[in-house]
Amino acid sequence: MTKRPTDAILVDLQQFKDLDDALQRIALDKPFDDLAHEILKTFLGRGGEWNHSLVFFGSAVSRARALREGIVREIAAANPHATMTLLRQFAETVAMAFYVADHPKYVEVLMTRPSETKKGAPNRKSVQALVSYMDANHTDQFAVVYSELCEMAHFGTIALWSSHQTRDNEDGTIGWSWSSVPAWKTESEALVCCAQLLELSDGMNSALIALGKSLVGTAEQS
Repeated sequence: MTKRPTDAILVDLQQFKDLDDALQRIALDKPFDDLAHEILKTFLGRGGEWNHSLVFFGSAVSRARALREGIVREIAAANPHATMTLLRQFAETVAMAFYVADHPKYVEVLMTRPSETKKGAPNRKSVQALVSYMDANHTDQFAVVYSELCEMAHFGTIALWSSHQTRDNEDGTIGWSWSSVPAWKTESEALVCCAQLLELSDGMNSALIALGKSLVGTAEQS
């Protein structure tokens, strides 16, 4: 996700031969599990014990895997509404994982429901604050991508037109069609989602590595 003078989302579609190739590229068996097991092995080897950082790490891995597997299924099922909504949640998970990796004590804030937060205690960060944090510290185009995903998840412009198709008729008029069956408008739309999934997955791997370093640090301090 590299920033450019325009707000266009720039992803590498040349990495795919076609949609079938892209689907093969994004399909992974037990995503994030190998990395998680390696980190946990190091943590336990250093004498690590149950703590809140460990709880967050495990939950982040489980959530990331669940969302990623769901995204792969929905891309294959040609369901842009579900795909982009899940991608949005995956992006939020990546942002939260990075923030907690950089601010380990924030886990304590997540342990309590907002309605049960005591007066004077730190409040949770808004999603927008986490998105802005990503662009300020880890990426250059996170907010642009997230905004586009929200246009589908929040029933914005992208969601509104997703099920409609227009065409130019031979008599100069414009034809229109609508279907209740989810479908990609173009193959490139699906390829963009595949590319975004791969980029977010790389981001999640980096966040888990950072979380792992923080987690191992708690073991060394105990």
